[in-house]
Amino acid sequence: MSDPVYFSLFAGVPDCPVTVFNRGRWTLDNRVVLETCIIGKSHRVTSRGNGVALTEFIACSAGETTEKPLDHFPLQAGENYSREYQVGNIHYAVTIEMVPRLFESMKEFLSSMGEDPLMEILTHRIEAEKTANSAKPFTGVAVDLSANGFHTIHTYPENGLSIVSRTNLYVHAGSMAS
Repeated sequence: MSDPVYFSLFAGVPDCPVTVFNRGRWTLDNRVVLETCIIGKSHRVTSRGNGVALTEFIACSAGETTEKPLDHFPLQAGENYSREYQVGNIHYAVTIEMVPRLFESMKEFLSSMGEDPLMEILTHRIEAEKTANSAKPFTGVAVDLSANGFHTIHTYPENGLSIVSRTNLYVHAGSMAS
């Protein structure tokens, strides 16, 4: 990949300017609220519940911010990542894969995992970008309300690969997300 892509997770909502192409807001069954934004080939998802906010990026950079992330690391081709974080009563579990497959659409991506097609979907195709083949890059978020989580996908036709992730948010027993 020409530009490195990073995973970043912040406690709170970092003050970094982004250009938003598409946005959505959903409440998971555990009452955690997801505020999702597609920001080009990147995404930002803020999860809010029980007085806690966590903001995830998979992007070419973490953005310009003076705030220090809980975690920030570059994604490497062929690598898989599995990380867990505990902030307040929220347990945040994420897996990330860089796969040597180029998905043409959100429908194809979700079908490849056998996922419920009734998930809430947010996507954006980057039409202006020219690639060697006819595929246009896209970024997508699929929210699974009843499973308390979301999937993301970022495609890179110029490299013939996709970055996919799955995040689950658990609220500890005895607490109610707000």
